[in-house]
Amino acid sequence: MVVSTQHGAGAGRSASRTTAAPEYESPSLLHVGKRPMHVPLRSHDTLESAVHAFDVDPQAQGYSGGQYLLSGVPWAFKLFANPDAVPPEFSEPGYDASGWGTIPVPCSWECAGHGQPIYTNFIYPILLDPPYVPKDDNPTGCYRHTFVVDAGKLEGSRAFLSFNGVCSAFYVWVNGAYVGFSKDSKLPAEFEVSSMLQAGANELAVQVMRWSDATYLEDQDMWRLSGIQRDVLLTLKPRAAHIADFSIRTPLTFGAGCAPTEAPGPPGHRPPSVGEGELTSAGLVAEVHVAGDEAALKGAKVIMHILHVDGSPACAPLTTDVVADRWYARGTAHVGGHVRDREGGGEGSRNGGAVASFSADAAMLLGQLPRLWSAEDPFHHTVVFELVALGGMRSEFESAQLGFRHTEVSRARLLHNGRPLILRGVNRHEFDPVTGGSVPRGAMICDIVTMKRAGINAVRTSHYPNDVQWYELCTIYGLHLIDEANIETHGFDPLFTHPRNHPACQPEWLPAILDRAVRMHARDEYNCVRDAVEPGNEARLACNWHVRMHARDKNFACVTLWSLGNEAGYGAAHDAMYAYLRANDPTRPVHYEGGGSRTAATDVVCPMYARPHQMKGLAEAVDAGRDDRPIILSEYAHCMGNSVGNLREYWQAFESHPSLAGGFIWDWRDQCLLATKAPPPTDEGASPKAQHSRVTGRAAAASAAAARAALRAPEFNLEPGEYWAYGGDFGETQHDGQFCGNGLVFADFTPKPELAEVKACMQPLGFSWAPAKGGSGTHPDTTLPHSSWDAPIRVKVSNKYDYLDTGHLALQWRLLLDGAPVHPSVLLKGAAFEPGAPPAAGECEHWESLLRVPVLAARTSGEFRIPQLTLGAVLRAAARASATGVALGVRAVVGGGGAHPAGWARWCGSGGAAAAGPHVIAEAQLELPAPPRQWAAALEPWDVGGSLVAAPGPSVPHGTRMTAEAEALLPPALLRCLLPAAEEDPGSPGLQVSTEPDGSVVVAGPGGMLVTVSGTTGCLRDMRAPGGEALLGGELCPNLFRAPTDNDRGGSAGGSYAARWVAAGLDRMAVDGRVELAVLPGASATAVVEVRARFAMRPSASLLRARLAAGGGDAGGAGVGEMGGSHWFAVVEEDGSGDEEKEGEQVAGGAAGDTPPVDALTAAAAGAEPAPDPCEGSVSVSVAYRVHACGLVETDWLIDAVDALPARLDRKLHKSLPRVGVSVPLPGHLDSVTWMGAGPHACYPDRKAAAPVRQHTAAVADMHVPYIFPQESCGRADVRWAMLRRSGAPAPAGGGGGGGGGGGGGGNGARQACGLAFAVTRGAAPMQLSCSRYSVAASNAARHDCGLPGAEDAVRAAEPSHGLGAPRSGPRTYVCMDAAHMGVGGDDSWSPSVHAEYLVPPAAYGFSLCLVPIRGEAVDGSDSGLIAGLAGSSL
Repeated sequence: MVVSTQHGAGAGRSASRTTAAPEYESPSLLHVGKRPMHVPLRSHDTLESAVHAFDVDPQAQGYSGGQYLLSGVPWAFKLFANPDAVPPEFSEPGYDASGWGTIPVPCSWECAGHGQPIYTNFIYPILLDPPYVPKDDNPTGCYRHTFVVDAGKLEGSRAFLSFNGVCSAFYVWVNGAYVGFSKDSKLPAEFEVSSMLQAGANELAVQVMRWSDATYLEDQDMWRLSGIQRDVLLTLKPRAAHIADFSIRTPLTFGAGCAPTEAPGPPGHRPPSVGEGELTSAGLVAEVHVAGDEAALKGAKVIMHILHVDGSPACAPLTTDVVADRWYARGTAHVGGHVRDREGGGEGSRNGGAVASFSADAAMLLGQLPRLWSAEDPFHHTVVFELVALGGMRSEFESAQLGFRHTEVSRARLLHNGRPLILRGVNRHEFDPVTGGSVPRGAMICDIVTMKRAGINAVRTSHYPNDVQWYELCTIYGLHLIDEANIETHGFDPLFTHPRNHPACQPEWLPAILDRAVRMHARDEYNCVRDAVEPGNEARLACNWHVRMHARDKNFACVTLWSLGNEAGYGAAHDAMYAYLRANDPTRPVHYEGGGSRTAATDVVCPMYARPHQMKGLAEAVDAGRDDRPIILSEYAHCMGNSVGNLREYWQAFESHPSLAGGFIWDWRDQCLLATKAPPPTDEGASPKAQHSRVTGRAAAASAAAARAALRAPEFNLEPGEYWAYGGDFGETQHDGQFCGNGLVFADFTPKPELAEVKACMQPLGFSWAPAKGGSGTHPDTTLPHSSWDAPIRVKVSNKYDYLDTGHLALQWRLLLDGAPVHPSVLLKGAAFEPGAPPAAGECEHWESLLRVPVLAARTSGEFRIPQLTLGAVLRAAARASATGVALGVRAVVGGGGAHPAGWARWCGSGGAAAAGPHVIAEAQLELPAPPRQWAAALEPWDVGGSLVAAPGPSVPHGTRMTAEAEALLPPALLRCLLPAAEEDPGSPGLQVSTEPDGSVVVAGPGGMLVTVSGTTGCLRDMRAPGGEALLGGELCPNLFRAPTDNDRGGSAGGSYAARWVAAGLDRMAVDGRVELAVLPGASATAVVEVRARFAMRPSASLLRARLAAGGGDAGGAGVGEMGGSHWFAVVEEDGSGDEEKEGEQVAGGAAGDTPPVDALTAAAAGAEPAPDPCEGSVSVSVAYRVHACGLVETDWLIDAVDALPARLDRKLHKSLPRVGVSVPLPGHLDSVTWMGAGPHACYPDRKAAAPVRQHTAAVADMHVPYIFPQESCGRADVRWAMLRRSGAPAPAGGGGGGGGGGGGGGNGARQACGLAFAVTRGAAPMQLSCSRYSVAASNAARHDCGLPGAEDAVRAAEPSHGLGAPRSGPRTYVCMDAAHMGVGGDDSWSPSVHAEYLVPPAAYGFSLCLVPIRGEAVDGSDSGLIAGLAGSSL
């Protein structure tokens, strides 16, 4: 090994490059002067301080001890271009750093305005030339900090300086003396500095290199950020004797399992099972390692206290003697056959080591079998070890959380505490949009609370060990963790075709890889010292296999599995890591996906992005005896942009087979940096390339101390000019764009609609209809839920908890008619209802609690009945309301009579981080068919008072003129909101038809009502309500395109959905050729006029030029940037011998933006007409408009899209249109939408499990989902009708503006505020609704959400006036109603992955849609809306 030698005496020299290979380019040199890894230590002075160390707010009770936080305040900082540029004297005492700036510590320096953030997925940000890093472009940050040590505290103490996380490699000096060097950015580095400290002021100097050989082992999909990113601590421990480390184990047995054992099985094999079922025995084993003077250790004792989390004792303390044991001596190194004090133990002293061992029967100790720890019930104690030195003097206290737990693999199942466990997990990066890699404690708590409220029970620490606070909080709140080693080398083999390329297969990298994994959990220390440099005994630890992750995290109850890293191939290093972990920890299985997910180095089969059918294939392999390991998806449901479609199919698979043990969604939170436009930086280490943006720099201005103290999530109120940045926004030449935006929550913690879907699919209770018992028999119609007319309705409940019964939950129910909740009196007493004022906010939910519901044990089912609620009563109420939709809502909320699980009040109670009101654990809406008239005779025996048979029709507002045909078309709930027409003179004419010079047909009616069908496009151009108010802001026209989602862009070489759509011209369709318009004979002067139109649509070159002018063509293709990629996952294939599982490969290839040239793009940019393209599609349209005198316009569409996607495809690809429907811009003052359909959040055909069909109301602006990269986002599925109205005061006279044929005016009354409703005809299939402030074209052109307003302006300015749907001036509300809409997908984001059943194949689509004027004033705050009498009645 060759290392630089400039540190010999070490003092006062910077770590610049020399002719010898520096430490940061020597993979086999892991660290210099760094102490062995151990569990977190705090050196408390009192028992009380040790007990309260794990409070959610540990500072609230006060800390007393020898640990001091050096971070949390600004340090002096300067960034240099490379190590050679660092002044040699910067580490010397008294160095003048007055010209330097300051930086908060901890914080990534790029987030404080220094240097350039870089986001890449797997391509290394430096040249792939291991172990070397760029000589000239290696930004190097130098820190200086002065801290004071009290002389009384320093006397008789050993001092340890700890850096909990520094990226990527660093040197340390104290008072000018060289301390050491370290790599590995995600685990602590601790140095002893006893001989270097002085009483009073001390000067700390740190030099951090951005790139080192460690960079090659840290190729995770994340922002590449640098600096001191976790806390820096100084710990003073008693020199005479102190606790150096400890381990706690809880051997358990279950059912008929074998006796508890600490003896692991043979290396590379799973240990023997401890059984399953109920807990039968439990042990408690602890070892406390003590360091100090040999004389002081003689006669020393350790007392073990076991306490409840509130500090009260759980049992009597145990005491044991310490026994000399040099093997575990901390702070010593074997040099030349002698044990030498690393930092000087004082005159005449010799450092030694001792161990105190405890072993007890936990049942005898606690008086009963212990309550076990799980994510559902995270019950735990606090254990405190008290060291009592010779003579009875208390030396110090150390503490840990104690959770009794055991996890194993048995018979292809994942067992935790003797029972099967399903992991409802997410992957989580440590990331903060302001401080980068430094995550405040309050942000951690916010993450956990949000996860728990969403039903998530597990987190994979992707892809490195997290801050130790995260483990402590997960133990408190209850989350299972896969603890992952800081190893990823994806960039060595991006397509997974050359596994031998990885460092894991190279012997020179073996020590570094082993060090990262095993330091998470170490029982033994193997110190192989290569040399020692005098003076000061600065030992160079060339292969100090501390196996650090295991060493630090071995005692955390929340750690359920170990992971050997991510996407690092498969080699001897993995076999060695696996063997070590299995030999030293029989209580946790090992997880590793790399190299094929079924290697010998993993206890679980853990593919990435396996499809549901592939999961079933893996389960079949278990059934066939070809594997005996459970299946866990390391990553699935890639949540990039508008995603997480078909999640229900995954969870149906998970719940169908015992070997499918769950998975981890990718991922939790968007990795977006809060950025602002700014001039290039002036730091020497900054890239000379022009930067587009800079990180906002808020971290430098904020108080780091205040941020640390806050135990709540930071608030991100964007200031002018700030926005959420992704890859490429900082001028990086190598980046992966918005691939960092794939969280279930946004960067500011706001949940995305996808999180609601996750909660619904993972919820721990399931509800379904149960057969009725008793009564007069079931109804003959098989569509009914097997219920008798006169027997109470019964519902089946399935408890899907792994450990909990339902005693802590309360069950509630309610009935909904046409999507609005009904007061129970309407059902139980037969009370009538009348239209009235809508209920006040919070008074319209009408949930009723069920009493005497049986408690269900974990993983069992039962039934409950709703007393006095019969199917007959429900149908009577529906008939009285003329309701077309009937549903029973059921839910479980926290608040049952049983004992609550441990810690639940922290996350599910009201107030604080949790929302007010009872927390809903699970909810379902069970649909009933609407009661058709033919049921009347069958219901008559139960019909009291004839209210059903003589049910009144829907209530139409007084003065409304409505034809019988129109009244039969519209849903009753919508009829109640129609606009009353002006009184009509008996002799006034009916509808009048005229033709304009361009062939447009104008239909005029009484009171200023007017409808115009364009002669140039065949589309509805103008619509005016009675009273003359314009209701349209543009044309109602066919629409077959959506702004591509990130998943739509998944693919390469033109294979993505988006690329195919653009190639076919769906984004620029316009009427081509002659438009045929016809008015049915005899239509004039009648109550209904029918106008028919026929036309063809083809891609328009002029529209393409407009898109380019608006900025929509800058991402390749014609505004399409494809996202290729690759991942290993399980592929089930067939061969001659039957089904055979093989590790397959999904290779979409390419990087973002790699799309083939589009000839039409080049031609259009030049202003020329492109040659006919065989890939371009064509669509023929036939539409009939039936105009009613009341203002209603009924439209019947036939859109023949058979030839819309003519290009031939690879056999593995499927053709799909994004949508088939119509779109129209409306006046901007129509800014509130009420709809009857799925909601309230955005939902799509393959993502609507959490979106019940109800009446919902929202502001149009709130329908938009602000994904970091604009795309389709505003959809609502299964919509029966929607109304657009004004949210505030009535519209002014003449409202809306706009032109287009015909004037207003009229009637016998003043104009009124009008809205516009869209409705499918009765009995027709529901549609997909989208309402937005931004057009599809603007969403397709913009590259950031903050850029949408500008894109909208550019699209309007460039749009040809004759184009379809050409918007007029002023703000607009854009409405799309789709008869068919493609799912969003989500299996991954780099290949076309929407499931076949959610595709929209090119075909002919027919549908009907009604447009009708309505009263225009919306009711603020009402989400139940329109059947006011039902929702608000308190009868």
